[in-house]
Amino acid sequence: MRTISPALTRPIMIVGGIVGTALVFALLVLVFTSWKSLLLVDPVRNHVHYLGQIYETAHQAQELLFRHISSQPPPTEAEVEAVRAKLADLIEKDHNLDPGTGPGLTNARNALGAFSSQPGAALVAALSEIREILKNESAAEANLIDQMHENARWEQRIAIATLIGLPLLAGLTFIILRGRILSSLNRLSELLERLGNRDYAPAFINTSDGDLQPVLESYNALVNRLAVAEAENTRRRDELEAQVRAATRTVLQQGRALAEADRLASVGETSARIAHELRNPLAGIELGLRNLRIDCEDADACPDQSLHDRLDPMIGELQRMSRLLTSLLEQGRRMPEPPAKINLAACVHETAMLARYQTPEAITITTSVGEGLDCLMPRDTLRQVIFNLVLNAVQAVGEMTGTIEIKAEKEGEHLIIQIIDNGPGFPSEILELGPRTFLTRRPGGTGLGLTTVRRLVTEMGGEMALANRADYGAIVQLRLPCRIAHA
Repeated sequence: MRTISPALTRPIMIVGGIVGTALVFALLVLVFTSWKSLLLVDPVRNHVHYLGQIYETAHQAQELLFRHISSQPPPTEAEVEAVRAKLADLIEKDHNLDPGTGPGLTNARNALGAFSSQPGAALVAALSEIREILKNESAAEANLIDQMHENARWEQRIAIATLIGLPLLAGLTFIILRGRILSSLNRLSELLERLGNRDYAPAFINTSDGDLQPVLESYNALVNRLAVAEAENTRRRDELEAQVRAATRTVLQQGRALAEADRLASVGETSARIAHELRNPLAGIELGLRNLRIDCEDADACPDQSLHDRLDPMIGELQRMSRLLTSLLEQGRRMPEPPAKINLAACVHETAMLARYQTPEAITITTSVGEGLDCLMPRDTLRQVIFNLVLNAVQAVGEMTGTIEIKAEKEGEHLIIQIIDNGPGFPSEILELGPRTFLTRRPGGTGLGLTTVRRLVTEMGGEMALANRADYGAIVQLRLPCRIAHA
């Protein structure tokens, strides 16, 4: 199995590699700066809470000093111990940014230890230490925030540089490699256009093709196989066309043979009727001659013996004529075609295709049959009926532009088939009297087509109705019994 040529993939891989590398580098820088900012954010967050507790402690110490100086109730030992406990907790947390905060908090706590002996001096000393701590911690926090701001600015610069630099880098790389990419694509486009025009000539390969050479070799192998397949397809198409032409000639010959057979059948039907009508009087004549011969056996009743001798040949000849008439009646009988399971849509479509081969191009044949309509009925008889009706419609339309539509639908337990054309329509005699042999207005016609169809439809247990369209054309409607074909 061949892989895609490097001539097509390498430029894309180069562009993708450069852009991908730059993108990964920019992302790594962003991740590093974000990580560094996160390292700074956590201490700031902790320090804000820590600084708030220091402010709260300073506020309590200041309130105790104010109460000591004013005339309000003086601070108690318990309140001072509460402040000292908070200072001890702050010393234990150790979230300070300035290294002098820890010793300062210790000094403030120790100063409050002398509250019982010198309350004013202890509160002033502790409050002074706490205020110094607040000043130093605020300065340290400001420096940390400045550092975070600087990091954020660097992140912004990197993001802007990535946003502008990556497209520029990709565009510059593509411009450099565009000539190589476009030349390969133009060459392939030209080859594909040749394929679209069924030009299976191999592509010329030279040393300058480089990485495109495997693609061209694959193309040459492909066009060689396509040329062989095209030749085989042409041969098979010619064979199929020859088979279709042969099948069409066979159908036409069968149609002419059926027409001749129907003509002979009409003559045979007339002969059979005559034979049927002659058999009865011939039987009476034979019976009379037999009685006459019996009477002649009495010598007195038959004066001429030669008359008696002539009766036997006459009776024998009458018997031979009766046998001939009986044989003629036997030959006139038709064996009906047994029913078979057929798909009506496929049957109508195939029959219409055969009829198209002897239909002028100006005439269009369309079919409208629902799918899944299966019936038990004589397949060949149905095809012959539809084929004859379509050919009659084609002959009626003649050389002018026309349409012939075959429609079929299920109606209860019957199948309704209509052949509709836009020809001149049926003569009034045919609409009034029905199809008759040799009753036609078409030059060279015999009228056998419709009579044959009517006979076949009657043998199938159906009915045929003729009508003219309101505007222009004829309609032949067949109503046939349709038994459901179970699988």
